[in-house]
Amino acid sequence: MECSNCHKPNPGGLVYCKECGRSLLISSDNPAGIEWVKILDGVFLCSDDIYGGDSITRCRTFSIGKYPVTNAQYKVFLEANPGVTAPKDWDNGKREYPASKDNHPVVYVSYNDASAFCNWGGYRLPTKYSWEKAARGTDGRTYPWGEDWQDGKYCNSEESNIGDTTHVDKYPEGASPYGIMDMIGNVWEWCDSIGQNNRTCKVLRGGCFTSAKYSVDCANQSEDMPNCSYMPYGFRCVDFLHI
Repeated sequence: MECSNCHKPNPGGLVYCKECGRSLLISSDNPAGIEWVKILDGVFLCSDDIYGGDSITRCRTFSIGKYPVTNAQYKVFLEANPGVTAPKDWDNGKREYPASKDNHPVVYVSYNDASAFCNWGGYRLPTKYSWEKAARGTDGRTYPWGEDWQDGKYCNSEESNIGDTTHVDKYPEGASPYGIMDMIGNVWEWCDSIGQNNRTCKVLRGGCFTSAKYSVDCANQSEDMPNCSYMPYGFRCVDFLHI
């Protein structure tokens, strides 16, 4: 993103310009400085939870974060909420994220943590349906970028052999039809939908850096208890104010 003050480009998912230090997108109704992408009202082919295959589903217009929430963005939330515990991989005393991971997705966050972030910022978590439309587009494609698969080219999956998260704009060729980044691999993303197998669970989508090819397609989903906060769990936000 280009800084409006110094006009220098910045990596995705940052809050302050690396060149001049000015905030990039922070405002009263967007305190974490999330970059939005608008998804217009319309139908799409959505994976069917029960019977398999695809069914026609409709999503109303919404805006979704171009990237999963990053460490830099989560830090703004923690600074505004000193009583909230930092993620497990942070220095909780200094409340600092791991070095050189400012625009890596925040991890070790539970559904409850993600919801607290959204409540603070005036955001929401996507439903599994809005997440899938943002990732998949309207044509029922397997991956955000289409049908092709080349290890390490489009996303951070097990086949990339990285073994850790990567910065959220590392795979531009893996963008969805709407230009949304990092929806497949890197981190599982919490959704505001109830699990299919356990109604007390919440849905996670997208797979992570330890997920193999067969489990990182747009239709795949997992689920876990809302208080679980494991290494590959992250999230992205949606917003109905920016439509």
